[in-house]
Amino acid sequence: MQLDAKCHFIHEHQEKSRAWKMPEVVEMLMQPEVGSTVLHMCAFGMQATDKDGTAPVQKATRVMSSSDEVLKRVSRRCANETHHDKHRHVQLISGKARQAQVYPRAFGIAICPGIAAQRRLEILGMKARPAMSIAEMREIASV
Repeated sequence: MQLDAKCHFIHEHQEKSRAWKMPEVVEMLMQPEVGSTVLHMCAFGMQATDKDGTAPVQKATRVMSSSDEVLKRVSRRCANETHHDKHRHVQLISGKARQAQVYPRAFGIAICPGIAAQRRLEILGMKARPAMSIAEMREIASV
């Protein structure tokens, strides 16, 4: 309904959820105007407490949306993937998942500018395109 009305939507679920394999969800993901990204909630400040104290919760989450601008802003990964100073994660077992039921405020704050940017682009009749790599620019300049 959202796509037919030329409106946008955001849908999220844990990355490993069976919901992503539902025929309706797969069909939606196959629409040309729909994209998805996997993010880590620890990159937005999600934390929980276990026997060792309070620490980040990775909680790999897939977000599907018709808004490229929202997807760009929520596409954050755990700093452990790129930094040498690693942090530990609280494992969401033994009832700890309850501590990760609420979105971190920073996640919502990342979505809002994406919605605003998408709206501005559409009002101007524009669509953001990915930046060209240096190699692509050199190739075009050499023609």
